Amino acid sequence: MSGFLSGKSSLSIVTTNDIADSAVTTAKIADANVTSAKLGSIIIGSSSINAQTGTAYTLVLADAGKVITMNNSSANVVTIPPNSSVDFPEGTELEIVMKGAGQTKITGGSGVSVNGVSTASVKVTGQYASIRLIQDTNNNWFIKSGESIVQGSVSFHSSYADSTNATAFTSGSLDLGTGTKKIIGVQGGDTNAVTVSSVVVDGTTATRAIDSIVDNNADTSMWYVDNDASTSGTVVVTWSGSQGFSGVLVWSATDIATGGPADEIRSTASPLTGTINCNAGGIIVAMAGGNTGRTNTFTWTGLTERFDGPIAVDGNMGGASDNFATAVSNRTIQAALAQDTNHGMVVGAWNQA
Repeated sequence: MSGFLSGKSSLSIVTTNDIADSAVTTAKIADANVTSAKLGSIIIGSSSINAQTGTAYTLVLADAGKVITMNNSSANVVTIPPNSSVDFPEGTELEIVMKGAGQTKITGGSGVSVNGVSTASVKVTGQYASIRLIQDTNNNWFIKSGESIVQGSVSFHSSYADSTNATAFTSGSLDLGTGTKKIIGVQGGDTNAVTVSSVVVDGTTATRAIDSIVDNNADTSMWYVDNDASTSGTVVVTWSGSQGFSGVLVWSATDIATGGPADEIRSTASPLTGTINCNAGGIIVAMAGGNTGRTNTFTWTGLTERFDGPIAVDGNMGGASDNFATAVSNRTIQAALAQDTNHGMVVGAWNQA
């Protein structure tokens, strides 16, 4: 090797970015020898920039080896497509920079795993920070820069039941949890054709997540409030007419998408049952109720029971929920009652934020 570098000679490195089709072959270097004349004035370690200013971008083959900057004041998402759509070579590396103030999230497309989790997501830690991704094998990427997969979570906090015949039912101060998404299950009964008109959580009007399911006076529904920092407060349920009893169950969730559920179940079957899908990092929440006696209890399959108790002499309600680190498909959720009539179940699956 003596004399390999001499005088004013300098060593430069060719990367796949410097070849038009991103593939280096000996045919492109005819005598299989690298010389300074062939390398020219290529800069060591340089990467070209793909500047993006929108809120959604899907990687393309030309992004291999590049730095992608996401410059937007609103939250934005970079999607890694499956190899069936964009055939990134194994060993592909690229970097994504959160240039703007809006949170940048990187998510795996259909069939794409990030750090071993299918369709998972990861967030860039802050403005001007970056994440470096490497594709190990087809559709399997890992994060070189150390961030963790986004994992949504949900926790059950409190319940309220009232057997007073009324149109509006107001709880005392309830534990609403620290998660900024509140999910409220509502159950009522004793009066036919009466449905929930509104749910107000600590002064904020909730949005109906899943429409009421009614079976012989037993009315079950699910509601949510986004971006709510309250940790305690009242829940007011107003019905379309006088109702014999009413009850609520309260969950809060973090790192979960705003809006309604991505998938749902509504059932009055015997037993209450259905199938549901949930992405990696998502949550599933279920509410069930019946008008069949206060001692009648639920047995849950497919989710962890969080509450089971009476509302009134003739009413009962139950709740179940879980977090899902990996995606589930066609998961069967079942709530069985010993006396399996006059009942309903609603189940919602939310994706990670």
